[in-house]
Amino acid sequence: MRDRKLRTRKILARSLFWLLLVSTLILDWAPHAADTWRDDNDPNFMTFGVMTVLMRCSYNEISDLRVFIFLGSLGGLIELVQLAPILHRYSDMLDWAVDIGAIISGLSVFWAFRRLSAAFSLDLNESS
Repeated sequence: MRDRKLRTRKILARSLFWLLLVSTLILDWAPHAADTWRDDNDPNFMTFGVMTVLMRCSYNEISDLRVFIFLGSLGGLIELVQLAPILHRYSDMLDWAVDIGAIISGLSVFWAFRRLSAAFSLDLNESS
């Protein structure tokens, strides 16, 4: 029963992670979408923070460094694609710095919650 619950949680977390990642790419690469969010640092921070926590919860066999590299590279790729004139978007390296800060914050939240759950003996996805 315990393994089934863990598998269900992992599947849910992975589904949410990939849904969030794909929707982020669509919104960040859609032409003229910059009119909606002129300053997109807040949504970027929230999105990358949540993606980090979801990725760590669902892919616990991947190290923090790999999560950081993957999501950090994704943030950089988003900014590079936004440089394309056909998209009529603006690219700001500050957005990438915000993404990096959100990834670090997401990892910190994940590990703080993991330690609290261990201290209170809560059942999280310790096993793969």
